[in-house]
Formats: sequence, structure tokens, C-alpha cells
Amino acid sequence: MIILIALSFSVNTIQAQNFNIISQRCYGGAPPPSGAKIIPNGEGFTVFATIPPGNNHAPPGCPAKSNLWLYQIDANGDFVWNRCYGGNSIEDARDMLKTSDNGFLLSAITISNDGDVSYNPGACSIWIIKTDSIGQLEWERCYGGSNWEWVYRIRETPDGGYIFIGWTNSTNGDISYNNGTTDMWVVKINSLGEIEWERCYGGSYIDWGESIVLTKDGGYLAGGITSSSDGDVSCTIAFPGAHFDIWVLKLDLHGEIEWQNCYGGSYTEALYEIKQTSDGGYILLAGTSSNDGDVSGFSGEPGNVNTQDMWVVKLDSRGNLEWQRCLGGNKREIPTNIVQLSDGGYLVGGGSESNNGIFYCPPCVQGALTMWLVKLSPEGEIEWTQYVDSPGDNALYDFHVFSDMHYLLLGSAQWAGGMLVCDGPFNHDSGYNWIVEIQDTTMSVSTLKPEHLIINVYPNPASTELWLQMPENILLAQAQIEMFSPTGRLIYRAQPAGQFHKIETACLPSGLYMVRLWDEKLWRATKVVVK
Repeated sequence: MIILIALSFSVNTIQAQNFNIISQRCYGGAPPPSGAKIIPNGEGFTVFATIPPGNNHAPPGCPAKSNLWLYQIDANGDFVWNRCYGGNSIEDARDMLKTSDNGFLLSAITISNDGDVSYNPGACSIWIIKTDSIGQLEWERCYGGSNWEWVYRIRETPDGGYIFIGWTNSTNGDISYNNGTTDMWVVKINSLGEIEWERCYGGSYIDWGESIVLTKDGGYLAGGITSSSDGDVSCTIAFPGAHFDIWVLKLDLHGEIEWQNCYGGSYTEALYEIKQTSDGGYILLAGTSSNDGDVSGFSGEPGNVNTQDMWVVKLDSRGNLEWQRCLGGNKREIPTNIVQLSDGGYLVGGGSESNNGIFYCPPCVQGALTMWLVKLSPEGEIEWTQYVDSPGDNALYDFHVFSDMHYLLLGSAQWAGGMLVCDGPFNHDSGYNWIVEIQDTTMSVSTLKPEHLIINVYPNPASTELWLQMPENILLAQAQIEMFSPTGRLIYRAQPAGQFHKIETACLPSGLYMVRLWDEKLWRATKVVVK
């Protein structure tokens, strides 16, 4: 189902592109704050989500008490397959990655000790599930001790194993040592889920691990929050045990600390994501309720976590702060993800309950959660903002970037209305997954105007191959060719090496495509028929 809806932007001196919703679908899913992840997979996508409690929410073919749902959707928005996992108690989806063997690795928390959960050592344990390419379970294992554990991020490592980060307040089981109340916990496992090493990091108070990234030197950058000023924590916290700073640790291949830094102000910060940037540094996505120390430009009431801003922090390769930016209004903003784009800038995604400041949304209800995107320049300047909303709360769980102006959003919705007009198979008031694909309308096949038809292509219609002739005097080193499917999905990108460039079209389905060429100054575009 293809649906075109114009999206509105904030206008307070912030420039914006024109976007359309080019497709959207709804599927049974979880209300906030449960987790969900999306990965493009072939012409469709794979989603990992939490199923709301209650028998009436179980997907077709799934046990009534299953809590985790993995499903594959094709290019038309229809189910290819779906799998459910869990026991008779509660599970919550946390993260998903596609593995090098074309399967999936899922991370969750569980308090079950039956069903698909073979053994649970504690009250709430970390549960890792390995599946094949169609979601069939290959192995699963719980990690933890006799108390509580939580997981946030999991990554595949170059040796075919995995590493995950979370927190623990246990002192037994898989945990060899705990510094205090709750420690950041990093666990390295092999391809079969067996622990290779694990380590707790922290001090006397609460310390959590929330994100981890593989670094270019073969080590890891682990991040979370700390309220300690002793033990492994070399930072000075304004009010130990009362407020949290962001805590970032550079680890070597075996988990030894190489360096560490803390970032924040007098009140509470929370980390959501870390990514390594193209210059060898790092970008942090966090929340803050401070307006001093490392933080400036905060929009809410300092010290009030219900008015926290999204906080973006750029670090160099040694953790030194290069710039920071607060994003928000007078209510709460909830960060989700950050991705560096090809122009060196950043796409920031999350949710906002505000309706003022840089978040201006005329149809939005202040206090209701709205999906929010912000584009930052490489130096952290705001270039544009955009909202996507429907009645009720709309949490943004995850997003994928196809190209700098083409995104796939996974969010939640409560009922139809506003921008939500999809007719998916589930429509529960308690919440469902809302999958929205948006694209810059100037690059849409359906809206391409005659004056854009300035690329020489042949043959058109094309059967097995398509040739592009480069304009005279074009600088090939700066040129870029892209091709979009009939649904607006980026399917091809290349840099031309000469005056003529060939695109293989033999395996493409018949339909109307768009080809565009960046000539260092503007995009030239044309329609192409593949038969």
C-alpha cells in the first residue's frame, strides 16, 4: 500500500526539505516504553518487538502467552513469516542484529523459567536468542545471577562472537565481581553463546551500561551512566548516589580500561546511543536535565527530568568534548537513535512531548509523545526538524537511513488519525507498531517534473542494462549516481568512472524507476522504465 502524505516542519528560522510519507503499515505490537527494532531485509524488513500482555494480542500461530515477536514483511507490507518466543511470565525486546550467517541475534530480558527459556538463574535475567534466517531458534541462553540484570545493546564481533552491555546487581552466577549497588556489565560471548569474558565496572552507587560500539583499533567504547565517584569511576560526581553523569570507557579487546571520561552537569544525564564517526571520534545521544557544566542551551526546567532535552555530544578519538547541542522544548524529549549521514552531519531521532522552542507542531497535543527527527550539520548546527504524529502517544523505537533524504521509521501508535491512515491487520487501542517510510518529495518518482529530465539514458525502456551518459565538464570525483525503486527505495548507488556508466537491470522487477545524478551542484533526475 502506497500512501502519499505531506509532512510539516518547524519553521523558526530552521530550513527544511519537503518530505512525503510514501508508505505506511500497522502491525500488532507494544505500547511505550517497550522496545522494538527494525532491519531492512531484501525488498522488505524484519521487526523484533514486544507483544502487549493479553491473549487478544497474540499474532497468528503464536502461543497466547508469548511476549517476543520476530516477523518478516515483504515489499507489499505482507507477512512472509513470523515467530514468537517466551515463557509463561514476562519478556521485553531490547535489541536485534542481523548476523554474518544471515540469521538474527535477539536480546531481551525475561522473568520466565519455562517455555522457550531453558534456564533462568535469577529474578530477571538477560536472554539472548540466536535464530536462522527465517526466525527458527538455533540456541538461547540466560545470563546473570540470583538478582536482577538488564541488557541494552548487543554487537557482533570480528571473531564471529558477540558482545553485550547492560547492568547487574547480582554477585553470583555469571557475575564474578560487583563493585557496589548496581554495576555496568559487559559480556563477551562466542558464536554459540558461551561466555569468553565478563566484567563489571562501577563504584559504590548505581552504574549502568547502555551502549557499546566496536572501535577501529579492535577494542570497544562502552557507555552508560554513573552516580559513583570511587571504585572504577575516576570522575567527580556533584552529588554521588543522587544524580547521574554519562560515563564513557575505552576498553581494549579483553575489557581492560584504557581511558574514561564523564560528561554532564549538576543534575541527571542518561545515555541512549554511541556511534563512532568518520573522523575516528564518537557521537553520543543522551538525555539531560542540566544547564551547566558540559551542558548549555537546555530548554526545560533544570533538575526536572520530566523536562529533559535530547543531548548530542561530539567527542574526539580520546574522548575530549568537541561540541554539544541540546534539542527540545519545555516538556520531555526521549532520544532513540543517531546516524551519521554522507554529508558528515547527523540524523537524530526520538520523541517529544513539547510544542514550543525548536519543536513546533501545530496539530500536536502538548504532553503527548510525538515522533521527532532533527538534522544536524557536521558541527552540530540545526538544519531542520520534522514530526510524525497521530492521536495519542507515538514513540519512535528505531529508524533506518536508506539515503540522506530517505528513511524508514518504526514507532508506536494507539489509534488511527492524523498522519496515520494505514489498515494493518491489528488495530488495538493499547498500541501497535507503526512502520513509516518517508522520502524527500523532490526525489519521488511520482512527482518528478519535466524540467528534471536532463540525464541522457538509453535504452529507455530498459531490459537487461541501462547506460547513462555524463554531462560535459562534470567532475567525476564528485559525481554520484543513485537509482530508486517504484516505491522510492534506494536500490543502487555508484560513482561513475568515465563518460558512460552501466547499470545492470536484468534482475529488476518491471516498473517505473528513478535515476538521479549529483553533478557537484545539483541533482539531475529522470524516469526509467524497466520491462
